[in-house]
Amino acid sequence: MNIVDITDAVQKKLAYAELRMEQARQASTKSRIVFGIACGDGTILTLLDEAHSVEKIDLDALQVCALPFGTGNDFSQVFGWGNQPQAIWT
Repeated sequence: MNIVDITDAVQKKLAYAELRMEQARQASTKSRIVFGIACGDGTILTLLDEAHSVEKIDLDALQVCALPFGTGNDFSQVFGWGNQPQAIWT
């Protein structure tokens, strides 16, 4: 598990590099990497867009786990995951 403060540009860039390397290692096994994101709707969409378009991460090889820590959390609600963090997560 790698926890990254996405407000730190250096940490985020290194995390994307690690993610690309891990995808390359796991490509032959057809396994997926869990990409957990604890944030709100805008951050989830921004990170996924950035991972795909800027960092060239294969989103089809990821399992996205969105933990609703934003204000409205519509993204998580649409998928039936709820709109508030659970006590066990914090």
